[in-house]
Amino acid sequence: MFSCVLVAALLAACAAPGGASRRAPEQPASARPAPMQRMPGARALSEARAQQLFVRGMTLAYAGDPTGAIRLYQQALELKPNEAAILSALAEAHAAAADFATAQFYMQQALAAAPQNAYYQWQSARMLAAAGNIEAAADTYRALVERDPEQVGTLLELAQVHADGGRLTEALAALREANALLGDDRDVLQRILQLQMRLDDAAGIEETLKALLALNPGDTGAAEVLSRLYLKQERTADAIRLLEKSRLNNPHDYAATLALADLYRSAGAAARADSLEAATRAGAADSPGRLLARASALYQRAPFDSAAAEQATALLERAVELDPAGVEARTALGEILFLRQDYKRAAPLLQQSAETNPRDLDLWEKAAAAYLEAGEPLKAARLADDALLLFPGQLSLLRTAGYAFLQAYRNEPAIARLAEAVAVMTADGVEDPAAASEMYAAMALAYARGKNAAASDSLYARALESDPANAFALNNFAYDLAERNVRLSDALGMGKRAVALEPENAAFLDTLGWIYFKLNQLSDAQAWVAKAVATGAAGPAVYEHLGDIYARQGKTNSARDAYQQALARNPGSATLPQKLKRLSTR
Repeated sequence: MFSCVLVAALLAACAAPGGASRRAPEQPASARPAPMQRMPGARALSEARAQQLFVRGMTLAYAGDPTGAIRLYQQALELKPNEAAILSALAEAHAAAADFATAQFYMQQALAAAPQNAYYQWQSARMLAAAGNIEAAADTYRALVERDPEQVGTLLELAQVHADGGRLTEALAALREANALLGDDRDVLQRILQLQMRLDDAAGIEETLKALLALNPGDTGAAEVLSRLYLKQERTADAIRLLEKSRLNNPHDYAATLALADLYRSAGAAARADSLEAATRAGAADSPGRLLARASALYQRAPFDSAAAEQATALLERAVELDPAGVEARTALGEILFLRQDYKRAAPLLQQSAETNPRDLDLWEKAAAAYLEAGEPLKAARLADDALLLFPGQLSLLRTAGYAFLQAYRNEPAIARLAEAVAVMTADGVEDPAAASEMYAAMALAYARGKNAAASDSLYARALESDPANAFALNNFAYDLAERNVRLSDALGMGKRAVALEPENAAFLDTLGWIYFKLNQLSDAQAWVAKAVATGAAGPAVYEHLGDIYARQGKTNSARDAYQQALARNPGSATLPQKLKRLSTR
C-alpha cells in the first residue's frame, strides 16, 4: 500500500512527493484533483449517492480493505462516469491490492479526464515505480520536473526511482538539481555521498564531504571519512590537517584524537602520537562521562587491538565504580566483556542493562547468550523466556532458550522452545537449512534422553536431510544407535562421516571407536578411542570406554589405568568402582 490513501476528491490533502526540510514539497491548488461537482436538477440524487459511495470507499481504503473500496468506487463510477477523482481512487485501490495493470488502466483514464492536473501525473509515477516499471516512472517524474523545475520533492522521488533501477548517474544528477535549489542541504548531501561511494567517485566524495564540513565543522563523521579518503590517496599530510582541525572543534572526541595519533605514528612522528594519547588519558580522568567517551573510542579498535580492549575495560570499570547507576557505562562494560568472551562478568551487567532498557532486544539476546556461555544454562533459559514476553516469537531468543534448557537437561521445555523456533522460521519463510538442522538435532537429543527412540530417529533424519554435513547430528545419531545396539552399519557410516568433518574432535573419535566396540572389532575400537584420549580433550566417559575395550581384550592393567583416569575425572561415578572391583577379582 502507498504511504497514504489518495482521497483526492473530498480531502485534496494527501501529501505529494516527500522533500527536504528547507523546502517542503507541495502541490499547488490547481494541481490537485477537483472535488466532484454537485449538479442541479434531476441528477442531484444520483450525484449525492455517488458522493456517498465514494466516501464509504475511502473509509474502507483507510481501513486496509482495498477490495471493499474497489466495489464501492465502481458503483460510484457507474453513477458518475469519467469522474477523474473516482478513477484516481480506483487506481489507488487496485495498486494497494497489488493489481498494478488495472491500477494503471484507471490511472490513464484519470489522466485523460484531467490532463492538466499534475497531481494525477505524480500519482501515476508512484504507481509505475511500485509496479517495477522504473523507466516509465522516471519519464513521468521528469515530465513533472519540466513542468515545475523548482519542485524539490519530485526531484527527490525521481532520484530514488533512478537509484532503485540501478541508474546511479541519473539519480545523482537529480539529487544535485535538488541540492542546487536548496542551497546545500545536509540530508540531500548525505544521499549524494552514498551514491558517489557506490560509484567510487573519489573527486565527488571529497567535494561532498567538504560541503558537509562547511555546513557543520564539528561533523566528526564526515571528517573521519574524508581523512580515510586522503589516506587511501596517500595524502597523509592532508589527513592530519583535517583531523587536527576536527579536534579543535571537538576536543573531547577521543576516537578522532586516537585516529590522529595513529596518523602521526604512521608518519614517523611518534612523540606527537604519544602526547595525543597521553592527553586522552588525562582528559578521561575528569568524570565518568569522559571515561566513557574515551572507552567508546577505544572500543572501536577493540576487535583487532587487544591492548585497546584492555584499556577500554579498565576505563569502563572505573566509570561504573564512580557512578554505579550509570546505565551507559554499565552497558558498555557488559558489551566489551562479551566481546572479550568474559561471559561470566558480562552476563549480569547485560541483564541489568536489559532490564533498564527492556525494549532493547540486542541486550536481552547478549545477556542470555552470555549466561549460556558462562555455564549457567538455567539463568540463560529463564532470561530468554522473560525476554520472550516482550518479544514473542523472536527466533534468536527461542533458540537460546531451547539450547539452554537442553544444556540444563530440561528436555521438555527444550523441545517446546526449539519446535516453536522451527515453526517461526517456517512461517517467516526463512531459508536457513543449517540452523534448522541444528535445532532438529537438538530436539532429537532431548527425545533420546527420554528414551523416545522413534521421535529421536525421525528428528535426526530430518536434521541430516536439512544439512547432510551436520557433524553434531551425525555423531549423536551414530552414538545413540550404538548405545541401543541397532543399525550398527548405519551408525558406523555416520560415525566415519562425523570424524571426516572434525578429525580432532575427541567425542567424535570416541563414538567411532565405541561403534567398533559394539561390532566387536576391538583392535579398531582401541585405536580410535586411544586417538580421542590423545587429543587431551577427552572426558571421563572416553576413559571409561577405553577401559571397557581393554577389559574385553583381557588387558587388565591397561583397563585398570583407564578406569582410574575416568574415576579421577568423575569421582561420583556409580559404575567405575564396580568395574575396578571386577578387575581385581580376575
